[in-house]
Amino acid sequence: MMELEGHVLGSRYKVQRKIQSGYFGTTWTARDLTTRGTVCVKTFICDSENQRKELAVLKELCDGHFNHENICSILDVCVKKSPVTTVQGELIGSLRFVVFEYCSGSDLFNFLVTGPFERIKT
Repeated sequence: MMELEGHVLGSRYKVQRKIQSGYFGTTWTARDLTTRGTVCVKTFICDSENQRKELAVLKELCDGHFNHENICSILDVCVKKSPVTTVQGELIGSLRFVVFEYCSGSDLFNFLVTGPFERIKT
């Protein structure tokens, strides 16, 4: 997986730092260059038909403006590979990704063990 810190995904999300890496991909904090808010971006390592189907379902949820107070909002879904560029616009690769509302303080495992964490509104 390429290091993305300081690079821009889909001409919109400037990656700030890595939160966590796992078997299927990596989670990052990023700055939305349109809204100037902090978001969470999940990039994917594998490139399978199942992954593309899952992303398509997430895209439908995002487009349908699915929203619940106890679920992080899905803000954007890149089903087809989108460009990864330097801040100056130089193309360095392409990725599929999902953009979520940024929630600080914990991960899903810790949430299940210890309870809710505070949502950051940006």
